[in-house]
Amino acid sequence: MPSSLVLTKLEPPRLPALYLERPRLDELWETCRRRRVLAVTAGAGFGKTAFLARAAGRHAGPVAWLSLEAGDADSAAFARLFEAALRRALGRPVDPASEMEPEDRLGGTLALLAAAPAPCLVVLDDLHLVAGAPPVRALLERLLRQLPATGCLALLSREALDLPLTRLRAAGELASLGAAELAFSAEEIAALYALRFPGKLLPAAEAARIATLTEGWAAGVGILFQGLAEPTPAALAAALAGLRAARGDWFAYFAEEVLAGLPAETRRFLRAIAILPRQEPALCDALLGSRDAAARLAELARRNCFLAPDAAGGYRLHALFRDCLREQLARHEGEARRQALLSRAAGLLRQRGDWIGAAAASAEAGDSDGLLALCERQGEELLATGQYSLLRELLVSLPAARLAASASALHLLGRVHEVQGRFTEAARAYRAALRRAASGPRRVELLSLLAQLAMRQGNYRSCLRLCDRALAEPGLRPAVEGRLLGLRGVSACDLGRLEEGAAALVQAGRIFRRRQDALGEGRVLYLLVGNVYGPRGEFREAKRAGRRSVAIFRELGDPRRICHSLGVLGWALVEAGELREAADCCEEALRIAERLEYATMLAVLHYSLGRLRFLEGEYTAARAHLERAQELGEREAEAEMRSIPHLALAELDLAEGNRLIARRRLRRALAAARSVGHRLHEGHCETLLGLAAAPGHEGPHWQRAERLLGAADAQFERRRLACLRLDRALAAGRLADAPLAEFLSALAASEHERALRVQQPAACARLWAAALARGIEAEHATRSLDAMGEAALAALAPLAESADEGCRLRLVELLGRLGGDGARGLLARLARGRRDGAAQAAAAELSAAPGHSLHVRALGPLEIERGEDCLRLEDWPSRRALRLFQLLLVQRFRWVPQEQILEALWPEADPQRSRGNLRQSIFQLRRLLDRDEGPSHVQHRQEACRLDPGAGHRYDVAEFEAGLAAAEAARRRDDAKGLEAALRAALALYRGDFLAESPYEEMAVLEREGLRDRFLRALERLLGLLAKGERWAELPVLCRQGLERDPYAEGLHWHLIEAQRRLGQRREALADYQRYERLLIEELDLPPSPRLRELGERLRRPDAPPASPTGAGPSPPSRGPGPSSPPSPRRRGAGR
Repeated sequence: MPSSLVLTKLEPPRLPALYLERPRLDELWETCRRRRVLAVTAGAGFGKTAFLARAAGRHAGPVAWLSLEAGDADSAAFARLFEAALRRALGRPVDPASEMEPEDRLGGTLALLAAAPAPCLVVLDDLHLVAGAPPVRALLERLLRQLPATGCLALLSREALDLPLTRLRAAGELASLGAAELAFSAEEIAALYALRFPGKLLPAAEAARIATLTEGWAAGVGILFQGLAEPTPAALAAALAGLRAARGDWFAYFAEEVLAGLPAETRRFLRAIAILPRQEPALCDALLGSRDAAARLAELARRNCFLAPDAAGGYRLHALFRDCLREQLARHEGEARRQALLSRAAGLLRQRGDWIGAAAASAEAGDSDGLLALCERQGEELLATGQYSLLRELLVSLPAARLAASASALHLLGRVHEVQGRFTEAARAYRAALRRAASGPRRVELLSLLAQLAMRQGNYRSCLRLCDRALAEPGLRPAVEGRLLGLRGVSACDLGRLEEGAAALVQAGRIFRRRQDALGEGRVLYLLVGNVYGPRGEFREAKRAGRRSVAIFRELGDPRRICHSLGVLGWALVEAGELREAADCCEEALRIAERLEYATMLAVLHYSLGRLRFLEGEYTAARAHLERAQELGEREAEAEMRSIPHLALAELDLAEGNRLIARRRLRRALAAARSVGHRLHEGHCETLLGLAAAPGHEGPHWQRAERLLGAADAQFERRRLACLRLDRALAAGRLADAPLAEFLSALAASEHERALRVQQPAACARLWAAALARGIEAEHATRSLDAMGEAALAALAPLAESADEGCRLRLVELLGRLGGDGARGLLARLARGRRDGAAQAAAAELSAAPGHSLHVRALGPLEIERGEDCLRLEDWPSRRALRLFQLLLVQRFRWVPQEQILEALWPEADPQRSRGNLRQSIFQLRRLLDRDEGPSHVQHRQEACRLDPGAGHRYDVAEFEAGLAAAEAARRRDDAKGLEAALRAALALYRGDFLAESPYEEMAVLEREGLRDRFLRALERLLGLLAKGERWAELPVLCRQGLERDPYAEGLHWHLIEAQRRLGQRREALADYQRYERLLIEELDLPPSPRLRELGERLRRPDAPPASPTGAGPSPPSRGPGPSSPPSPRRRGAGR
């Protein structure tokens, strides 16, 4: 059986003797218990625990209760306690096996819950104490994802929880309660008074006054009545007067009144036991040297003196009352007694294994020896569970001289500083510890940590020297040797010595695998990804090693290294051109990094996301991410992150035509790369400087780039440079066949084609078009241009005038694959004036179009116009035909392989039946769309299908995107009026989400989310323009239109509230802010961003004058990156 310490966590608290039954809350529970999850969020003393304890007593099925503490913020402890709670509720053996991974234990517990004979109520009380620890959060996320459909999970917290609850809410499976629901009404206050003082009635007016003054706070009302000397109007009036006089300290005021009515010995007893985290009779007796603690505690609980019994025979003081008692201890009994009690409590708690409680007591008692011993013993565990701030507080509470004399304490302090990104402080602590450390393992460890910091700060040669010193120390352990070799390998790579670095890293990996050290192996794998495979362009190997590293750290449950491995994998995927998977990795890692305050990875992840958005053409979002990465890098992150954001920003400047700014950035980045001897970054700078140079002046830069990249063995960057060189030669009319053939042959044999196509799309398209025209690697060029889709048409247009018959035939075949109006136009040009019958016939056949065109509106409910007819959702003959049309529409009128269609629409059916379904769906779709015997809108040939909307068709998605492109063009030429007009025209097309009639179709998820995000960004850009022009009156209507699409878009709320404030509509602005604040807390368990909260506080201050409607305002928050913005409730793959 578990100890009494655990039993207290596994039983619902007993209700106080004078508990007031509240029918209103009972009715609320009847509604909430039908949902799978109940989130109860309110401050201390609002009655969350009592509400659920009452519900637990009335629940017909099993009740699993778990009261959590700060010390449970560990995945193993949480999983073990959660399993114990459920086993106890189901009558199973309570002491589960100890040797089990937390994820496995949770899986077994979920299986038990699913197999429960009756719906089970599971309560996690005080969840805010552990939910911030990433390992526990990961388990909670899995629990919410895999929660069985029966029963109810109640999450009780004082703070909003950052957990993914949106899916449950969207499905109607989440209920939320807050302080407003739990607060006592005037009628309930009167009923509590009658229960407390039998035979006495509280006038309705007085009950209403109490409700107003206390805001219905349960603890406040209770202590107000507890402090009444007698139930008379005069005593109540005096108490209310005292309440008003006490202002914010009124709980303490009435606590003094309650204590004043107790015997002196009882007051002394309460003040003493308040220093304990839990009031167990044996612990209280041991603390005071008494034998009657059990009787005293029972009497106090009977008198309802803010003391509640628990299941193990112990008690708990109400947290607020306990704080008051602790504050009184020194004031009433002297500092010496407080110190003595704290020291004794620390020893008793240490004996019972309550390390956190013992450390807190030692720190408060000023027992530096005891606190130091506890930190040395438990420091590693606190680091491993992410409790960095707690460990730092404990260490810095040591006297300065005591801390400075302890190598172990300085070592721990340095690690906390390093984890939180304070590298200067970390190095100072490590050096001080090194001076105190004798030769041996600690000295080697400190040298390796200093080497790691030197590497992060760009002192690669210093890192190599420190590694060599450590490797020469006697008694070197294999694990430390592996880590030092890893550091040595990374520094060698950063100096451009990739072969030397790769050899060191591979040797380190062998050491860790030989020792079966999964942590070391996983770390070496992500170091190989970031320093060898990625820079070399060995993307397949990078993905393999990166995914293996992520899997290792997920299995180990190490949140910091999960974050690191995900971030490195995300970066490699960006460079490989696999942007969707890269986005998933980077966004997950960014969330972890923000929670861990992991500054280094925050910089890396914003850089990777900036590169990703740049490659997607989202230049505004890209710049926001990259500037954030630059800010983080220049403030405290690694030296590398102080330079590479400049490279990415320079590339963005070049794309936007800002060559002068780009050259300035590149010169700064080049100087930084040269100062640390980073050849790869030097080579990249020279590549971009050549691109920024005028045609004909790029040669010296690219010659230096070739030399540097060759020395660094950066294979992909060399191929990228070759692509740029050939493109310049093509533009100058001096591109020979031989180098083009050599380039394409090497590219086809490499793994770089996709990455190059994503990173240099225009140059690739021009080179492949030239190859197609010349018949060089024609099959490869055709396949590559087909993969580019409509983006290749600009490069293909000049080929329509070619006199070479073979070129024309290859072009005809390719344009037939591409489809669309652009391809059809080029085919028409090919057919005109050609006397070659084969070319004309092929062009005529492939350019044949249906007799009428379609006007497709997919933004909002699907509508299709055919002349005067309009097809709406109710006109479709079958669901299968509709889904086929939607799938073809998502592919933008391109050929879709039949196998892809079958897998998307009928993944579970056997192949023969799937093909039959497809034939029938094509038949139904043709009957619906076609109006004559000519070419069909639904084409099916060569095991592929495509939707042909006809010549001159209209598609609102394409028009919307064209409008956004026109807006971007207007922004680049600094045309504010043109920008506003283009934005308004594009936004007017957005009637609703893409294919709104099918919100859960997975095939449309990416398109839908991408279009919605672009709509919201465009709307916020328009709002920013209007705000800049002080046209505040136009903002509210636009904001509300946007909020109908996304009620969680904080930028829209900011604009709306700020516009109302500027217009002098303070009351409306405050009401809108409060509605949004409630929405976030109730729906997402999150507060608004600090900036919006500040705006709300300004609105609440009655002394702040309303702003002038024409006053200049701060720039609004964007939808760009930043940890202050709440996540949208939409999740990728929401329809899955």
